[in-house]
Amino acid sequence: MKRKLCLLVELDAPTRDALAERFAIAAFGKGGDDRDRIVDEAELLALLSRERPEVAIIEQEPVTSRVVAAAAPELRLVACVRAAPNNIDLAACRDKGILVTNAPGRNAVAVVEMTIGFMICLARFIPQTHHEIMCRRLTLSPGAPLNRDDILWQHPDLKRNPYILYRGVEIDGRTLGLVGLGIIGRMLAPKAAALGLRLMVCDPYVDAAAAAAVGAEKVGLDYLLANADFVSLHAKVTPETRGMIGRREFELMKPDAYFINTARGALVKQDDLVRILRERRIAGAALDVYDQEPQYHDSPFLELDNVILTPHIGGATKDGIKHQSRLVLRNVLAYLDGTRPPNLVNPPPA
Repeated sequence: MKRKLCLLVELDAPTRDALAERFAIAAFGKGGDDRDRIVDEAELLALLSRERPEVAIIEQEPVTSRVVAAAAPELRLVACVRAAPNNIDLAACRDKGILVTNAPGRNAVAVVEMTIGFMICLARFIPQTHHEIMCRRLTLSPGAPLNRDDILWQHPDLKRNPYILYRGVEIDGRTLGLVGLGIIGRMLAPKAAALGLRLMVCDPYVDAAAAAAVGAEKVGLDYLLANADFVSLHAKVTPETRGMIGRREFELMKPDAYFINTARGALVKQDDLVRILRERRIAGAALDVYDQEPQYHDSPFLELDNVILTPHIGGATKDGIKHQSRLVLRNVLAYLDGTRPPNLVNPPPA
């Protein structure tokens, strides 16, 4: 009789086939037909009690102490496809002898490319000009006469000349300040350098040699904020980093600098950022994460024209499914072989 596995995430076909050779798979939520749904605590508790799996593969599902306490004794491995399994009570799992693995770097490429996209969009007003055209503020009424000798998008009937109004900057030769040099920061650095950006890094856990290895200069946070043209956050949320960027830090930035956050909203004091943008103390910001997600209809960000907002999709690519599949399969196979999974996050006490 095959071992039982509960699958609550989307995996690619080769990985599902490889798991199916070793397990009887029960798929739910994003692992089944309803790919947009996350199983909540009550459903997860009932599911584990009913299916009694040896392995559960999850993403955002809440493996709380209550779930762990009620989990069937057969459960031995929780393989999470997130880099930071904050939804899992690691201590409770350890106390019950349940191994927990994660998937570091599964969406690193996606976040790196999102950050680069944000830089270019900020520098060249791409979302704003798209919006202006779609709202018909930069288009003409049907039949308006055109000067076909002038290929610039300007016309006496337009209230604005976009070529002048949206005069952006070139990122080549400017400075990118990375706050955090983990997997994403290290991957971003050479790609940014290839675009002609100079690099500075602030990370207390990285020495000058490690920064130099990716072509960056290690500096303090205040110096980075005061000298970077683009400031991009790539740090984890810890007691030390929570709210690390507030009004004081924003006021250190140059008035023509841009702020980017694709990491975590808790790193930033959101009210302070709103005020800085409203006062135009910096040139603009691009945000994929917030202190409250989703944002409310009356979010003050929605009143601003110098901010780009996306709904926490930095890691959302079809390719990410392949990455998380590879990582989770490696962890599960190591467990089956009786060896330590490479991404074990709650090892037993020594």
